[in-house]
Amino acid sequence: MFDDDPTAQPGRATVEKRIRTGVAVTPLGLKQPAVFSLLYDNGASAFGRSRGLRCPHYIEDGGRCGVWRHRESTCSTWFCKHVRGSVGYGFWRESLHRLLLVVEKDLAHWAVLQLDLGLDALKNLVFTPGWRSQPELVTAESIDNRFDWDRYITIWGKWFGREVEFYVECARLVNALSWKEVLEIAGHEARGFASLTLDAYNNLISDQVPGTLKAGSVHLVQLRHDMTRVSAYSIYDPIDIPRIVMESLHHFDGRPVADAVATIAA
Repeated sequence: MFDDDPTAQPGRATVEKRIRTGVAVTPLGLKQPAVFSLLYDNGASAFGRSRGLRCPHYIEDGGRCGVWRHRESTCSTWFCKHVRGSVGYGFWRESLHRLLLVVEKDLAHWAVLQLDLGLDALKNLVFTPGWRSQPELVTAESIDNRFDWDRYITIWGKWFGREVEFYVECARLVNALSWKEVLEIAGHEARGFASLTLDAYNNLISDQVPGTLKAGSVHLVQLRHDMTRVSAYSIYDPIDIPRIVMESLHHFDGRPVADAVATIAA
């Protein structure tokens, strides 16, 4: 939704700048240019380190996010460390994040149909990679950060020249929806991931210890006299384990937990 808070002006300016350029600007939202997506998908370690992969809504003054209150699902839910390690990571990666991605895509489609681009525009839009969640092809034009102006006019249809107004109207429609209405619009896939997300969350907050445990693989980061630092599910979230505990983990080999604990005690 249009944010008229004066503190949001720098971020709003970055959004308006992107719309004016026309690159990767569609009725389905502001997408990343094809070249950016290609580099991001094939150089994950460079994101956050390369200026070429810097978010267009990054505010240099203060190192702030210009769209913080309105950022999409990946930015609003990703963390480098997770509560309960791999259990928390699984909750995010395999359920919550996938649920939100499906909801975002389906609500974008729904909003387009509500606002009537015109049949010719819709016909062209549904055959674009963005409609089918496929990556945009890298072309000579996209490498030079150019775009097909005729195609741009075609997919915007009746809303051509009123792109900002279109996005504001989409936000107004979506903002009025309840979660129940969102799931009804998004359909079976979203409802399936909603159920998986609830189950994963219940698993995340549960303090019940399984009847059997088996030590997983870890990467040794640092070895000290009384402490071992290892990383397991993520290199960004190492954990310090007392050496006596580290030397006892091999007893958890799939046998009942009570038996493993008794062996360690003995």
